[in-house]
Amino acid sequence: EMWAPDREGNAELYQLWLNLPSSKKMLPPRLQIIGSGSEAMGPVPEVSSAEATVRVLGGQFQGVQSPAETHSAVTLLNVTLRPGHVWAMPCPPTQTCLVYIRKGRVEVGDPGAFTAVDTHHLAYLAKGVGETVRLSNPSSDLDADFLLLAAEPLREPIAASGTWVMNSDAELLQADRDYRMGLMGTPWDHELPDSEWRQWVQTHRVQ
Repeated sequence: EMWAPDREGNAELYQLWLNLPSSKKMLPPRLQIIGSGSEAMGPVPEVSSAEATVRVLGGQFQGVQSPAETHSAVTLLNVTLRPGHVWAMPCPPTQTCLVYIRKGRVEVGDPGAFTAVDTHHLAYLAKGVGETVRLSNPSSDLDADFLLLAAEPLREPIAASGTWVMNSDAELLQADRDYRMGLMGTPWDHELPDSEWRQWVQTHRVQ
């Protein structure tokens, strides 16, 4: 959540929280960077066709695998859908599938039975409606851009409080104790420039 504060202009970003399976809750934290730069695990893979450009942020699409590693099977795609085209993706009816529209308007579903989803709206696809997600861009001249997320439900108890998402009240108490003891790092001033922030992280690194 840190970026250079002296850069001018607007920044768009997604912030997504992915729940971990109960058996993975206490794993040590780690950072994965994909894209460009010396610290990146690799570039963001793309699958391009006449209909769309698909950036594979997590999971895989048409045999192309993201370098990002997850602890459960997750598909996370950023799709640019060209004007007047249709894009489809297999999505087993047991999975939860969400589509968030960043730009444009997208029609979700088959012709004559679709639901129109506008910019900055989220579509939650009902389970069991079919094996394929079908999305179309009705515009004649503008791209549509959206995020697609799909995964199998964990089917585990959820206990949540503030920023903690655990499986029981006892685990919530443990998480809060760990935070207060400094086991999750020491909070920093979010107005620090990048150079001072990096120094802070090194000085207060959790052992």
